[in-house]
Amino acid sequence: MFSRLITALLALAFCSVNALAQMVEPVHFSTSFKQTEPGVAILSFDANIDDGWHVYSSGLGNDGPISASLIVNQLSGAEPDGPLTPRGKEIKTFDKMFGMELRYFETKVSFQQKFKLTSEQFNVDVSLEYGACDDQNCLPPTHVDFRRSGTAVLPKADSEPADSVKPAQPVAVADTAKADTL
Repeated sequence: MFSRLITALLALAFCSVNALAQMVEPVHFSTSFKQTEPGVAILSFDANIDDGWHVYSSGLGNDGPISASLIVNQLSGAEPDGPLTPRGKEIKTFDKMFGMELRYFETKVSFQQKFKLTSEQFNVDVSLEYGACDDQNCLPPTHVDFRRSGTAVLPKADSEPADSVKPAQPVAVADTAKADTL
């Protein structure tokens, strides 16, 4: 009986080690959220990709692998401004398995999303969904979560209402350019 218990425990330990070995994480992300000007912030998902792996670009369509895309969970005081933009050395190639031209990144990529900050207090809760493959395997769709709350610097409002703005007056400008003489 004791030997059966030892055998069962060893089999369970072997299965656990085998399962852990199969949990591959070839893409390593860091994130940053920086306000670049009043009312505007940039969220960056920066990835280092292990050798032999690649991460698919954004906007690939529905018939191929998982495109990089922004998933909005909850937003207040902020809204996406434009599409998710990949930055890095994008590789374009025809993929026989998917039967289409694909775009992807090896080694490094940064996916950036511009946000319009609409309130002094903001809350951003989003995820980056992406697909990664090597020459033999593809990971299931993977998510990188990002949450940030904070205080935004907003553009200063004009002190006068738009309908009370005075028309511009002509301004005299002296011509100070000098011509070359022969």
